Amino acid sequence: MAEKMEHADLTPIRAAYPAASNTIELGHTASVTDTVTAEMIAQVLRQRLGYHVHLVLADVAFLYSALGNKRIDVFPGAWTPDTHAVFLKRLEGRTQTLGTLSYRARVGWLVPDTIPATQTVIGLDDLRAPAIRQRFAGRIHVGEAGSGLVRLSERARALYRLKDWSLVPSSQAGATLALKRAGKRGDPIIATGRKPHWVLGALNVRFLEDPKRAFGGPQRIRILGHRTFTADHPWAAQVLSRINLPPELLQKLVTSAHQQSVDTAVDAFLAQHGSRVRYWVTGRIGR
Repeated sequence: MAEKMEHADLTPIRAAYPAASNTIELGHTASVTDTVTAEMIAQVLRQRLGYHVHLVLADVAFLYSALGNKRIDVFPGAWTPDTHAVFLKRLEGRTQTLGTLSYRARVGWLVPDTIPATQTVIGLDDLRAPAIRQRFAGRIHVGEAGSGLVRLSERARALYRLKDWSLVPSSQAGATLALKRAGKRGDPIIATGRKPHWVLGALNVRFLEDPKRAFGGPQRIRILGHRTFTADHPWAAQVLSRINLPPELLQKLVTSAHQQSVDTAVDAFLAQHGSRVRYWVTGRIGR
């Protein structure tokens, strides 16, 4: 289990912010990245601040709606500015950015990098060649219809004039599973993907280059709260504003959660990064 912070560190903050006894509803999707980061944040708020945190598992569209209607308090998995743009636009003025969980995230189309049939395909513009389309059966495996990543895939198909290609919807987990199975069989495949993601640590895959930026540039994963969150939970808002993981560290946490379990990964992370967590909670740098 993760180390406990000394009560002396918390006493002044508890006195200033008695809202520490409040309950926070924290939303997340079923992806490993969202699940492990939500659990990590929940443990910090529970163990170090004394909040009662309820985790709410749902799809991303529901979570944005629930955040706008104050049915949940926090959603730490907002991919900005491109991936979740459609959801953020709908909620303009009804949420606030509390912090940046991580940066240099990425979305796009993945291919196995160990299959000869995919090694000559470098970027999305290569897919216009009829021989390449035939090689991949003209199919791109994508996530849930209407999701941000599928919307960006539709934009990519239009920008690169891939009208003869089909987007095959399922779920993001389904697209990842299809990628894994095809890689094992040695079959060429294209599937949507994102970084960070456990698949990047488990399979030899790569993103197809996107010179027209159909999928946008580097993404930031924001921690969002409903519009009155800071006023309702000033202590938690301060802590959430400081929670930030460098991309490499977040990828390591996600890979650990996939290989072991979410609880094991979070416990190990909190135990190994005491100084970082101390800064999140107190704002003090160093031991």
